[in-house]
Amino acid sequence: MLQYSFGNWLEQLPINAGNLQLTWRPKFECQLQGFILNLYTVPVFISVIFRLYAMSHVQKTKIASLPVRKRMLNLWLAGESFSAVASRTGVTSKTVSNIVRQFTERGHLFPLKPGGKERQIATPIVVEYIEFQKLSKPSITAFEIQVALMNDGVCNLENLPSKSTISDVLRKDLNFTFKKLKVVPQESLNEQNQVKSIEYAMLMSQVDPSRVHFFDESSVKRTTGNRHYGHAKRGKRAIEVKRYASDCNYTINLLQSRFGITHYNLLEGASNGLEMLHFFHESMQVVDEFYGNPVLAHGDIVVMDNCRFHHGHFAEAELRRMLGQRDITLIFQPPYSPEFNPCEFSFSVIKSFLRKHENFALNFTELAILRALEVITPNMCTNFFRHCGFLV
Repeated sequence: MLQYSFGNWLEQLPINAGNLQLTWRPKFECQLQGFILNLYTVPVFISVIFRLYAMSHVQKTKIASLPVRKRMLNLWLAGESFSAVASRTGVTSKTVSNIVRQFTERGHLFPLKPGGKERQIATPIVVEYIEFQKLSKPSITAFEIQVALMNDGVCNLENLPSKSTISDVLRKDLNFTFKKLKVVPQESLNEQNQVKSIEYAMLMSQVDPSRVHFFDESSVKRTTGNRHYGHAKRGKRAIEVKRYASDCNYTINLLQSRFGITHYNLLEGASNGLEMLHFFHESMQVVDEFYGNPVLAHGDIVVMDNCRFHHGHFAEAELRRMLGQRDITLIFQPPYSPEFNPCEFSFSVIKSFLRKHENFALNFTELAILRALEVITPNMCTNFFRHCGFLV
């Protein structure tokens, strides 16, 4: 609060300067936290205080991105008022009104340059072209977008957007962020595999999810718990000495239902068809600890991927015979479709636990894996099933 006085006259200015207490005394001296300012420096100081006050009371307006603008327009076209659209999109009614007016007058929703001028480089057609290229191939670079703009005749050398302009369009107009790619195997998109995926989806949509058990294997090394990210000064590499070579590999065999992990075992080394048969022989002996019922009951379904030894010369036939004794159906996932198997999410939880407890995983790998398996709860398994589309 700022106070000044001349003789018996005292007024108080409504200036919020944080915790600063400024008093102007009759001797025309200004005292601030123990510092004395003379008469010549007081006007400058007052000017600075007023500038700070003005800056603190100016509300910075963030330009709405293109997806937000499209949502505003769709809500308005659906019959909602400006105030209703504003409350649902987190902007003011005036902003909604201006965006709708811009669309009706100019025919597009792209933000204008300061002063209301039309864009000369990042025009609406350029922004739409950049969006199309990124949706088609998210990993495409700014240089490759420039080449495509030239080759397709959208731009020429005079109006070609720079790499920084393309980055601004992605960040500000399209609200795109840079993130890790989820790679879809190209082989999974051929006609034969797509037909298998459709058949698998139709088949699994008709079964009871509570009777389905997914099986999968995952390799774990002693160095799996090594962390891949760390902090360092800007512009410097984050370097840390770690054990690189692993002298011991493990394989986790996992059978999982929507109610939790049905059965698991841990092998030293790689798995094979004989180990798979041994695992299911053990699984058929396991009973529920509360009711005493076998976890693989009559009429259940076992689903697994198309690993090579799952289709071995005798492994698949023997497994079908073994499961058939209890009328258990064996189903294979479509090729290149790990996203259909909830076990993949359990393995992610396990490896995340190992990275979180790096020393434990390095020195006592088997115990760390077993402890990580205990972290997976029945509720998590239900959510994994839901994420894979088997539960609504």
